[in-house]
Amino acid sequence: MLGTLALLVLFLLINRDSLGIIQSFAEEIRDRFGGNDPVANVLVVIMLAAAISSTLIMMFWPSIEEPRRQQVLHRYFGTAYANMHREPIRPPVRVRARRFCQAALERARRIRNYVGFAFRSL
Repeated sequence: MLGTLALLVLFLLINRDSLGIIQSFAEEIRDRFGGNDPVANVLVVIMLAAAISSTLIMMFWPSIEEPRRQQVLHRYFGTAYANMHREPIRPPVRVRARRFCQAALERARRIRNYVGFAFRSL
């Protein structure tokens, strides 16, 4: 986009008539923004806000990654590489909660049935 604009300006600067039109347009813009015209100030604020907001949108927009094709990884790089780059399968929340509760109960049973080191030798 900027390249075509620069090329257009270059070709317009070659011709003397278009050069005069461009110079008069640039002087008009300078006079309008140099004065105390409130409309010009509003336009400048709107242009700056649009530039900043578009930059922020581009920065924080989520990136889209294509899913990895496990067959291609397996064929060209081997099984270990394919397994290394496979996304982990996360079980549902209820399964994870059940495993967590079972592990906590198992720890509590071990602590409750723990016999101290001094009493084992008896």
